[in-house]
Amino acid sequence: PKNYDPAYLNPTALFRPSTGAWTALSFAGNKKPSGRSGSGLSWSPTVSRAVLFGGNDASTRFRDTWGFDPATRTWSSLVNCKRSVCPPARTRHGQAYSSALGRTVIFGGTDGATTRGDLWSYGANGWSSHPVSGPSALSDFGFAEDPVTRRIVLYGGLNASATPLAETWIYDPSNQTWSSVPTPSAPTARYALGMTYVASIGAIVVHSGLDANGAQTNDTWAFDAAIGNWAPVAAN
Repeated sequence: PKNYDPAYLNPTALFRPSTGAWTALSFAGNKKPSGRSGSGLSWSPTVSRAVLFGGNDASTRFRDTWGFDPATRTWSSLVNCKRSVCPPARTRHGQAYSSALGRTVIFGGTDGATTRGDLWSYGANGWSSHPVSGPSALSDFGFAEDPVTRRIVLYGGLNASATPLAETWIYDPSNQTWSSVPTPSAPTARYALGMTYVASIGAIVVHSGLDANGAQTNDTWAFDAAIGNWAPVAAN
């Protein structure tokens, strides 16, 4: 890519949709997460911070938890793993805020040797493990909450054999169960995809990703979590 830097960077910037502008931030004493990739980052209304977990640099898989407070524009370490329970180190996991739980949820990822299939949540009282049966161990998948159904949708990813999948799963926090969703029409198998909820169409949207040959896809799909249906989105 243009201007690609092989170093693991750790700048922080704010984006304002109203102006379409990014603002770079600086921090006294450089107190912020170290440079990394593959971390999870999502907003938590419960702790009023953007919660960052895990990731990796060239030699380390992390298990640290950080919070960014936009009101004060500061980062702070949220959990001391030497004193409190923390998820095992990982990168390329799924992370999303659950409005039903009032907690940040993570699933899967890899520590570089083992692909994981465990589920954890973070809230004001720290991390909790949720040992439930569900998808196989995965990394590099799409993971987002549908705020209408208050369920978390998972799509695609790489299994432990590094095979891209085309599976759809839904996690229901109200009873802490996973459900596999059979879909007659769905995006092709892929990993490293973009996925988020789009309020204007009331659906989870998936875009692009890499296929089994490492080739980039360029399609867009929308998932209606209420009826469990994927539909392609035509480009304008």
